[in-house]
Amino acid sequence: MMKVGTARQMICDNQLNFTQIADRLGYNSIRYFSRQFKQLTSMTP
Repeated sequence: MMKVGTARQMICDNQLNFTQIADRLGYNSIRYFSRQFKQLTSMTP
């Protein structure tokens, strides 16, 4: 939950792309990051 909150903030800051955000938050897969993000926020990154 905390990682997704941080990801939302990083997306709003618009300084990094989704792959960079997922990498910085410790996700090995952009696909897994996208699935987790959507599951917890009901929105796609």
